Amino acid sequence: MKKARSNRFWTITLGLVLAAALATYFLLLGTGGPAATARIYQDGVLIEEIDLLYITAPYELTFDGPHGGNTVRLEPGRVCIIDAGCPDKTCVAHGWVTAPRFPAVCLPNRLVVEVSKGEDPGFDALSQ
Repeated sequence: MKKARSNRFWTITLGLVLAAALATYFLLLGTGGPAATARIYQDGVLIEEIDLLYITAPYELTFDGPHGGNTVRLEPGRVCIIDAGCPDKTCVAHGWVTAPRFPAVCLPNRLVVEVSKGEDPGFDALSQ
């Protein structure tokens, strides 16, 4: 009888841990679906806002920074930094930005490329 209770306890505990892990996984991935808006910030200032759902052909934008320029490529539903004048090029290695929670950032040029589902980013408790 005691062994059956022990097995039930561990089965329930494992189920709760797996449910928490799945909930965290889906929360980090975002809500899914195509991104609606690309926002490009430099020095914390919004410099471009592009609706990705209305892009019919890929195109590129270039932004100047303290360590050279950044070239941003926009396609339907996604955006990426394809070239950077910074020495490490970590932003280029980031690849395509399609989820709201994973922006591409070029720290030397102070450029941030993010996507959203179209809602206003607003402020959180830390940025107010």
